[in-house]
Amino acid sequence: MLPNTTAKCGGFFCPESAAKTGWIDAALVVLITAILQFGGETFYLDINQQGVSYALGWLTGHWVHLNWNHYVLDVGTLIMLMYLLRPRRTEFWLISIVLSIGVSATLIELDQLESLSITRYAGLSGVLHGLCVFFAASRLLDAHLVSFDRMTAWLLLVGAVIKVALEQIGVGVSVETEQLIGAVVVTQAHLDGVVIAGCLFLLYRLLAGRKKAG
Repeated sequence: MLPNTTAKCGGFFCPESAAKTGWIDAALVVLITAILQFGGETFYLDINQQGVSYALGWLTGHWVHLNWNHYVLDVGTLIMLMYLLRPRRTEFWLISIVLSIGVSATLIELDQLESLSITRYAGLSGVLHGLCVFFAASRLLDAHLVSFDRMTAWLLLVGAVIKVALEQIGVGVSVETEQLIGAVVVTQAHLDGVVIAGCLFLLYRLLAGRKKAG
């Protein structure tokens, strides 16, 4: 009998896992954020901007960073989440865009930045918290998930919620992190990301349930 040379591959670096995020998506994240990084302040979310630059900042402000330390911290965390949670490719990019615009809307339209005396915002952390909550919760719905992956999803989901809750009472913000990125951590963006992700997840489940019933 000939050996099976067509064994299924479901890993992060496997080209056959086309529906899931993999190394190509990780490379795209690195490339897009690096290009924006060279543009610097041009791509910040800036409440004093107007026109195209202002509108563009609602999206790009989350994918550009204050410095390269900030860049490595956020992009590295995102790639780790992609590896652990393996979201579907289409859902990953769609939810990333919706979260970017949603967090920008809450920061600006609810005057959250202004209340903190901040006029410009940059960084992925708000979107990161939302992605973690949305895809960890989604992964827990998989009935075929092995115990280790299920435990990982629970730890990420519960950990993100507890972290954000502690930040809202002034606990958990690392001085070392603020020194590393050279700015105050806008924990309000973390809360916005988690709340928006929770709403998106509930909406997703509602639409999926109606589709199944129909």
